Amino acid sequence: TAGREAAAGREAAATTGDQADEAADEAADEDLTALDELEGLVGLREAKAHCRLLRDAVALEKERGDDPKLKSLSLVLTGSPGTGKTAFALLYAQLLGELEVLPSGRVVRVTGAQLQDGGVEALEEVLKGFDEPGEGGLQVGDVVEARREGTWGHFGRIVRHDTSPRARPPYKDSYDIHFGGRVRFELSDGTSVSRRDNDFDIGVRRKDIRAKAETGGVLILDDAHQLSTSEKAARQVLYRLKEEMDARGGRFAVVVAGYEKQLFTEVMNFNNGALSSRLRRRFALPDFDDAELLQLLRSQLRTRPNYHVRDDKYLRIATRRLGKGRGSLGFGNARAVQADLELAF
Repeated sequence: TAGREAAAGREAAATTGDQADEAADEAADEDLTALDELEGLVGLREAKAHCRLLRDAVALEKERGDDPKLKSLSLVLTGSPGTGKTAFALLYAQLLGELEVLPSGRVVRVTGAQLQDGGVEALEEVLKGFDEPGEGGLQVGDVVEARREGTWGHFGRIVRHDTSPRARPPYKDSYDIHFGGRVRFELSDGTSVSRRDNDFDIGVRRKDIRAKAETGGVLILDDAHQLSTSEKAARQVLYRLKEEMDARGGRFAVVVAGYEKQLFTEVMNFNNGALSSRLRRRFALPDFDDAELLQLLRSQLRTRPNYHVRDDKYLRIATRRLGKGRGSLGFGNARAVQADLELAF
């Protein structure tokens, strides 16, 4: 009897532990609104599965004490118009912020045409945004980079954070940073002492401080097939992008999206496949089948509450007609559904 009671107790404890783990997982998922929105998109099965695996992998790495940013988070999205490339890219970027592997909200979307027109100077302007100081709190002891006399590149350690309400306005909610090292002095008796040198900045404002963890972000290069490597501007952009990916490592995720044939001919294979070797994770988003087109049509109708369809068979007929254009040049998938509805209304 005692043995059975002990076994029952162990089973109850295990059940309680499993329930606690499930509750913790559910609580963690509540903060991942991007993942919820991704699951609500039509299609994209493979890409969605990757995001779920990424969530689990990041949780495991954090539990082990590993840094998720040590691996590349960049990827390539290919597909016909209207297959969800841009929608997925934006939610993927949001998810990386919610998982706290990259700074939240540090996402820039730019098209191939914009970089083709603006050249490497346009890319440089985009890249500046990934080095702006963050807004989160910093702690005493943090190693940071500070802007001194208008220039970055000065590294030091925070030794004081003034949050006193009595502080004078220039020093309120500011940081004192020590930049110097240890200096050793030889005394006359042959002994030596070490002292911290006095290279300090007092009252540094948050806008002039950045920590390594808050730099970087996600660059979405949309319609990347618009870059024509026959043009010097496009070649310079791709050379510079490769250098930036190497320099920033896992703190900088690049999502390249476009039409598969043109993308790999013009961009990925340029410079002996320099970008192709750095963007190993790829998802080909297929055209929507008839059932998925029907889902899209119904979801579009739900946004127009003043209208309704007398018989659902008309929606099925409409999607079958739309589906006949699948695979042909110019078939717009979700855009075709939207265009069909606009014509009807």
